[in-house]
Amino acid sequence: MKRFYFVLIVILSMSTFLFGCSQKEKDMKNNLDIGIDQAQRIEVTSVKDPNSVLAVIDKKEDLNTFIKKLRVNKWNTAEIPSNANKKDIYKLYQKETIKLGDKSNKGEQKLQKVGTITTYKNSSYVSFQTKGLNFNLKVPQDVAEYLSNQSHLK
Repeated sequence: MKRFYFVLIVILSMSTFLFGCSQKEKDMKNNLDIGIDQAQRIEVTSVKDPNSVLAVIDKKEDLNTFIKKLRVNKWNTAEIPSNANKKDIYKLYQKETIKLGDKSNKGEQKLQKVGTITTYKNSSYVSFQTKGLNFNLKVPQDVAEYLSNQSHLK
């Protein structure tokens, strides 16, 4: 009888564990959260001249509009075509994390680059790089058009 209960508990535990893992994997595929909403400044540069800033987005309402227009939840991982040519780079910045006991920059936090989005000419593909991770993504056509128009703003 003890053996029966032990086997039953093991089977229930395994099924609960496996169900939880599959649900977590499903949620990860459906929710591509790449942290763009944490950006506090975005600089748009050309691939041809990455040191020349074409546009800056740093006002809170402009950042919110930019993030909403990206519709990141509609992005999907994909392979970028081999004939795709890079166009613009969006450099994402946010304030440095305050470290416990660090009094050197009290009240003054510098912005640090946390990621980049690279767009491609006449394409609805982007590359996203952050913290050593690289993602190739397919974005909706309206998002691709919005991103291509941002480099023309000053």
